[in-house]
Formats: sequence, structure tokens, C-alpha cells
Amino acid sequence: QKQEGNSTRHGSIESTADSWEKTALAKIKNRYEKLSSTILAWENEKKMKAKLQMERKKSELEQRGARNLQHYQNKLARIDNIAGGARAQVEEKRRSEESEVKEKAEKIRSTGNVPVCCFCF
Repeated sequence: QKQEGNSTRHGSIESTADSWEKTALAKIKNRYEKLSSTILAWENEKKMKAKLQMERKKSELEQRGARNLQHYQNKLARIDNIAGGARAQVEEKRRSEESEVKEKAEKIRSTGNVPVCCFCF
């Protein structure tokens, strides 16, 4: 009978130990699940911020690229305009000099005398 009482008592202690163990393991599991979800939330937040920052910088780069392209096109237009004006001036000067030469040639033909060039300094 002593053994039976001892085994009952022993069984009672084991069941108490089992229930304590289950409770302690459940607490640990809950605590680590909370920590895991906190870490996951932090990770998702940081990833979202990084993604938004990357998209913002990408947008800024695209805007900067568009601005640079516009600036380049404006420069080309200005260069074309200046070059066109210079070409027009050169062409006008060429026509003017050709006209002078033709007038002098006509004068030579009509008078028979070569005009005198004076190189006075």
C-alpha cells in the first residue's frame, strides 16, 4: 500500500510537472511569436520606406534627366540659331563683296582703267 500511495503521489507530481511544463512552453511560444511578429512588422516597415525612397530618387532622376534633355535641346536650338545667323551674315558679306567686284569690273570695262588702290597707313 505504501507503494500505491507513493505511485499516486508520484503520478500527481508528474501531472503537475506536465501541466507546468505545458504552461511554460505556451508562454515561451506566445512571447516568441509576439517578438517574431514585431520583427516582421519592423522589417516590412523598413522595406516599405526603402522602396518609397528608391522610387522617389528614381522619380527625381527621371525629372533631372528630363530637365537635362530639355537643357540640351535648348542649347542645340541656341547653337543652331547662332550658326544660322552667322551663315546669313557670311552669305550677305560674300554677296556684297561679289557685287563690289562686279561693279569694279564693270567700271574697268567701261573706262578701260584699273582702279588705283591706295595702301596708306
